[in-house]
Amino acid sequence: MNQETDTDASRILFIDSKDGENTASDKQLTTRYKIHLEEPIVIPNHHTLLLSLHRLNVPRTFYNFQHKRNAGIEVIFLNKNGTSGATGTWCSNANQVPYLSFEIDEGNYDAISMRNLILTRVNNYLNTGKASDYQPHGVVNLITGGGGEPIQAGLFKIEMNYNRNSLKYEWAVNKIDGTNPTLDIMVVFRWRTGELYGTENSETINPTNFIQYRDTSIRQEVGFITNKWNFQSLGDSAEPYDYWLSYSNTRVGGQPVGTENGEWDYGYGVVQNNSGSNFVNTAGTSSLDGTWFRRTIRSKHSLTTTEIDNDRYYFRGNGTPAGLPLAQPNYFSVIDVNYHTSNIYLHTSLTQHSVLDSRIGCRYSDILARIPVDVSSGGAIEVSPSDGSVHKLMLKVREITSLDVRLTDLNDKLIDTQGLDWTFSLEFDFIVSPKLEVMKPLRQTIEEKKYAHFLHRTGKKDELKDFLERRNNELLPNV
Repeated sequence: MNQETDTDASRILFIDSKDGENTASDKQLTTRYKIHLEEPIVIPNHHTLLLSLHRLNVPRTFYNFQHKRNAGIEVIFLNKNGTSGATGTWCSNANQVPYLSFEIDEGNYDAISMRNLILTRVNNYLNTGKASDYQPHGVVNLITGGGGEPIQAGLFKIEMNYNRNSLKYEWAVNKIDGTNPTLDIMVVFRWRTGELYGTENSETINPTNFIQYRDTSIRQEVGFITNKWNFQSLGDSAEPYDYWLSYSNTRVGGQPVGTENGEWDYGYGVVQNNSGSNFVNTAGTSSLDGTWFRRTIRSKHSLTTTEIDNDRYYFRGNGTPAGLPLAQPNYFSVIDVNYHTSNIYLHTSLTQHSVLDSRIGCRYSDILARIPVDVSSGGAIEVSPSDGSVHKLMLKVREITSLDVRLTDLNDKLIDTQGLDWTFSLEFDFIVSPKLEVMKPLRQTIEEKKYAHFLHRTGKKDELKDFLERRNNELLPNV
């Protein structure tokens, strides 16, 4: 029916990323660019334009763990009572606490390979006291020297188990077999890691300042999703909470464990600023000064034999039983190593007034389409015409001369296809705009009738015809 265009016809715009003008800050990325149209798409006044995604093909070469997106790990090592520095035995410098901060290598991990990588990195540090086989973002070695301080290395190890039934990690810290340490240990995983690893906004202790950091840690993928690992009922404004686990070779009351099992504690809190010998939050929320234990998820002593698996107790995220019947709330979410890349989002400069996005407060977004990633690594993510043309957007434009394109993950970070280009096509449907009849004021209608009668009576047929055409011409609404 297209007689330019009255019209059921469509126009298709095929776009290849290699033909665009790269506008990304990192020119190695192919997922942000501008396309200039030598022949603009012009929409006639009596038509409205509908836009839909026609086809898309993206190579599944991007990683589920990516630099500065979700690869950060920061771990702090303390005494079980939350002390360190001069009052403890882990570090000789009162203003330093042993910590390890690094990014995991970019790549595609599953639950088992992620577990193995975390264990390898952290336990290598605990065993040697140093981080020398990779480049951390920050590190304070366990071996600090001076004052005849004993070398506190090779005594403890982190253990993790992936429970295939619950799809969750289980965590523990224990002494290394064959050792009998006189120390205890608290290991704190910080889930506020930002793009500047090892820093907290110039050591500011106000927890509200954390919102200035984009969380780039691995917490979402390893089971610490905010909707479960969140305790707003306690009145804290800063989240997500850090996770700690501790081990002591001495039972409560000071009795040595000997060859029996040790004592394990687990909990959550906020580690913020180094104040003297302790990591203390002077703003008044969770601290690491002993009062922290009043806010633990679970503090379990002298575990029974039924709770011990091969002399190693793994914390499964269960809180203290409460309610009737007794129930243990579990604070860990399932492992989701594809959390940030389970969907990808196509953004264009044409769609700024057509889509609402809850992630930004249900304001208008430039998202054209959300594409589920349902293929394994090495495959191709595809949208066929039957998939894409279901949702059509009405555009508020009269001419299209250029197009800005972005392809992002859940947190609006550009996808890195590792240098490969990708393609998609847009479908433009022209529809005849509906006439908008506006009621005229009664006085104007009366005056027009009088004028038309005057022209008819005086025989001014040409003037009358011109007047009637102008009166009956309905302008296209401004869409």
